Amino acid sequence: FHCFEHASHVVQSVTKLLSRVVTPDKRIDRVNSGKDNATSNNGESEEWTYQQQDMNKGNNRNSGRTKQLHEYTYGITSDPLTQFACAFSALIHDVDHCGVPNTVLVKEGVGIAIHYKNKSVAEQNSVDLAWELLSHDNFANLRRCICATQSELERFRQLVVNSVMATDIADKDLGALRKARWERAFAEQDDGESDYNRTCSTTDHSDTGRTSDGGQDKTSQGDQQQGRTSAKQRRLNRLMAQNRKATIVIEHLIQASDVSHTMQHWHVYLKWNERLFHEMYAAYLAGRFGEDGANPAEGWYAGELSFFDFYLIPLAKKLSTCGVFGVASDEYLNYATANRQEWERKGKDVVQRYMSKYQTQQGSQPSKK
Repeated sequence: FHCFEHASHVVQSVTKLLSRVVTPDKRIDRVNSGKDNATSNNGESEEWTYQQQDMNKGNNRNSGRTKQLHEYTYGITSDPLTQFACAFSALIHDVDHCGVPNTVLVKEGVGIAIHYKNKSVAEQNSVDLAWELLSHDNFANLRRCICATQSELERFRQLVVNSVMATDIADKDLGALRKARWERAFAEQDDGESDYNRTCSTTDHSDTGRTSDGGQDKTSQGDQQQGRTSAKQRRLNRLMAQNRKATIVIEHLIQASDVSHTMQHWHVYLKWNERLFHEMYAAYLAGRFGEDGANPAEGWYAGELSFFDFYLIPLAKKLSTCGVFGVASDEYLNYATANRQEWERKGKDVVQRYMSKYQTQQGSQPSKK
């Protein structure tokens, strides 16, 4: 399962979701008006994309829409470094994977588990190995192409680290932090109001402190200074909120892509599910599966149902809640729901086929060593 083909599959999914962020199918006018369809003066519908606006930067209206799209997608559309960091992270997120989960590496007390103090062992190892390779002299030109300055390089590394760490879904502490960040950013938005409208509604539109006759307002200079400070703080708060939501979007993008086979056609799901089963079963035969060493075949059927119910389907719903992935989020949710239903009907027989195929390939009845 954990091989270059899997990495390529994750990169493809990240690229697909990023393309939906960069060119969302939602009409930007809907953010302002709340209407399903926006029309131009000649009655034709308007649908503005980032590329269209970029080609018309000289047009004030399009410049405004570019800014609007930037805010609507939490700045991701206008940040190519972030977009590349997502794809790069997908490519390297499982470098040097050992075919067993972190719990096994920690239990065995292997060197990398000790080095990383039993926290996100495989993920930290992947980042360090990939970064060491990227830092090699052979890739000096590539680094200069990715990052023009040291500050950009540092930001690129931080984006990569955060993205790869997001694939560690078993760490309870990291999960709690991500959950708290999600609730802080999105949970309060249950009234359907767009994040962009929230931003606009808090924009400072105070006047300059002059009266209509040109005289000085009676407001004290202290009050004016306080007002300027308050406006600055509101702008800072909006920026922090945007950055927080961008982080969440990136985390969920990489998480969904890492398991995107579960949210695609049934035959794609089965292909990768079988590979994962065989990887886990091989670890079981080698005495390296789970804390109790139980046969993975015994709980595979029920485990998949739980994975759909408590991780995959909620994750697909969050993609929709983020509001920047267009119809792709609905597509992922529909496939996840359909695959869950199909697995419930056929999963037990599928596991039996996995076992029969594995035993045939081994040429004998497997038994735990």
